[in-house]
Amino acid sequence: FGAPQVVVPDHSNTLWRRLNDITTLFVNSYDVVPRLPSCLDWVFEAIPRCGDLGKSFGPIQVRVDLAETLQRKLGHQRQAMCDYDTVGTLAFIGEGSRCVRRVLHAEDESHRELLGEVPTKVGGFIFEQHAIAGYVAIIAELPP
Repeated sequence: FGAPQVVVPDHSNTLWRRLNDITTLFVNSYDVVPRLPSCLDWVFEAIPRCGDLGKSFGPIQVRVDLAETLQRKLGHQRQAMCDYDTVGTLAFIGEGSRCVRRVLHAEDESHRELLGEVPTKVGGFIFEQHAIAGYVAIIAELPP
């Protein structure tokens, strides 16, 4: 549920193919974590737009420029980040939905199209939708 991409696919590897055949990755709506690290629009555009990261201490405010920080820390790793991918079937779920949208992992990477879609408006919900309690509640409401 909501796992990050931790594998560089090797479609010629028997073990990888077996894993791909039996694995399902559930993705809760716009949960950011399953899109990391290969969905670069999420890393360099969506995350920085999700809202200010900062803290106020009375009259003192401390803020982080996420766009600049992510670019500085990860910008030079873009190609390596793109090498990572999901394994198995992607199962897209969402609160209030009565069905699951399944997308098979494809060697031509066409499965990344839906995974890579960034919502028009981004907010803290991209992190909140990663909570396991949300996944469990949605799964519990799906028809058998």
